[in-house]
Amino acid sequence: MIPAEARKDFNIDGGDKILVFGDMKMGLWIATIDILEQNMKGSAEYFSNIAAGRKKEAE
Repeated sequence: MIPAEARKDFNIDGGDKILVFGDMKMGLWIATIDILEQNMKGSAEYFSNIAAGRKKEAE
C-alpha cells in the first residue's frame, strides 16, 4: 500500500498500475507506466542526440 500523501505528491490514483523495481544495494524504485514511458522517451532523445554528435565528430 502506498500512503495517501505519497499518492497525492506523485499523482498516483487508485487503480493505477505501478511498476516496482528492486535492487538489494540501491533499494526500491516505484513508477507508474506514464512516468516510465516519459523517462524512456527522454532517454531515447538523449541517446539520439549523443549519436548525432558523434556522427558530426566523425565527419
